[in-house]
Amino acid sequence: MLFLLILITFIFSCSSHDIPSYWIRTTDGCKLPVFTYPGSSTLPAIIYLHGLGANHNNFDAVPSKSFARILSKKGFKGFAIDFRGHGASHCNSPRIITIGRLWRYDLKALIKSVKKRGVKKYFIMGHSLGGITDLAYGSHVFDTHLIGIIAIAAPVTFSAWQRKIYIPLINLLDKFKFVTPYAWSFPGNYIVKPFSPYFLKKISLLKLLGNVNDISPSDVSIMITRAVSPTTPIKMVDQLKDAIEKGPLIDEYNINYLTSLKDLKYPVLLIAGDVDKMAPAEGIRLSYKYISSRDKFLVVMGKPEGFKHDYGHIDLVVGVDATEETLPVIEKWLKKHLFNRGGDRSRTGE
Repeated sequence: MLFLLILITFIFSCSSHDIPSYWIRTTDGCKLPVFTYPGSSTLPAIIYLHGLGANHNNFDAVPSKSFARILSKKGFKGFAIDFRGHGASHCNSPRIITIGRLWRYDLKALIKSVKKRGVKKYFIMGHSLGGITDLAYGSHVFDTHLIGIIAIAAPVTFSAWQRKIYIPLINLLDKFKFVTPYAWSFPGNYIVKPFSPYFLKKISLLKLLGNVNDISPSDVSIMITRAVSPTTPIKMVDQLKDAIEKGPLIDEYNINYLTSLKDLKYPVLLIAGDVDKMAPAEGIRLSYKYISSRDKFLVVMGKPEGFKHDYGHIDLVVGVDATEETLPVIEKWLKKHLFNRGGDRSRTGE
């Protein structure tokens, strides 16, 4: 079994160096790869945003359970990028690899390129940090081409419990700053990756990332090989540490990501896992209360709500039944909003 796991991971390691469909440049000097999925010109496109430490394959981590591929076959074009500081992205200065620039520069540059390719309407779907980014974008930018926002396990505020758990982990990570500006970047990572599910379970770290009973070890190996970026910006980790210590996420521009949800006017779907320790459901419920959109919907996924599993953080996207439980929730919401005109036109803005 272990040999098979290593072989599977090696195969996906060899094929994980995806070739971008094209490249974009942000106005502050970053070069980002864009990866596309085919679809119908008559349906809106979907922009996929990955989480911290992930890459463009966040919604395509395990090909047989790929949200992006399944939705592509159903007609939804897809566009995904590697955010600054992740994957194959490149920035002129490490000082500009921050959370606040993700929606101000990376997402805006991607949307501009998508429109140039003839896309008239689009949705944005983000997981974790990607969800934080699409919520921030929707709170500050008005675009009639944007139909709606999907944020999966996207925390913009943090609890005392999270401070107790995560601050020691982040402090430990800080000690490695002198080695590299990234959280995970070393030559032998593809040797370690096949064994990582077992290491993670042994030290209980995977329990923080998701429900271990809802994640296949072989899928985790494939996911880590295909969808985990070898680089994770320490500066973004520091920003999240500040947010965890203080409560709501406040970026380098002094934008409060919780209170700014009062300005979010687009249709919004929030998805939370009822045992998610990275983005607890109570925090997502608080975000839901702040969102001012008249069209907002919150789904907490767990056995008490009638689902097969109690969902954690990553298993909302890569769990054994994610395509049978999470994806149908998303599809139903997408179909309901296919012919929406976009944002609330009574609102002013960019």
